[in-house]
Amino acid sequence: MTDTKLLQKIEDMRLEMSDQFQAHEQLTHESVVAVSQRLDDYIIQYYKQSGKKCRDLLVANGY
Repeated sequence: MTDTKLLQKIEDMRLEMSDQFQAHEQLTHESVVAVSQRLDDYIIQYYKQSGKKCRDLLVANGY
């Protein structure tokens, strides 16, 4: 998945989590937690993907 698509998915999940929280008014409600965990997965994927690009750029430039 491209960085742009991942960032859009992260934003979509963030909004969904906010909607779930407003609907249930509990951060510990199972639907809020489920969305939060999926959001975490996308954030981790983004940082892994971004970090690799950064490392590749540094290596390519002799750092």
